[in-house]
Amino acid sequence: MNSKALIRLVTAIALILLVPLTMTVIDRGKAPGEGWQWGPGDFLVMACLLFLAGLAYELLARKLPGAAQRVALGIVVALVAGAVWVELAVDGVSQLIAWLAH
Repeated sequence: MNSKALIRLVTAIALILLVPLTMTVIDRGKAPGEGWQWGPGDFLVMACLLFLAGLAYELLARKLPGAAQRVALGIVVALVAGAVWVELAVDGVSQLIAWLAH
């Protein structure tokens, strides 16, 4: 991965994490369990998840011949990262699977 790709990736991660940071600041007066209340560990885990997803995309996209394949790869990587994010946040994927199996 070249330095431009790394800078793009880190910038994208910082911009994405501005959303939960903003919401955490806005919701700081709410009771526990309500609103966004991220701690430093939450930001670290999500930054790692996003970095690994971006790194996986960058490494795999190089091997794909066309733009359509790279777009498809981006969609798949984003969906997988989103599913992991939802699972870590609220057990959403596990609850969906349990609901579908019921």
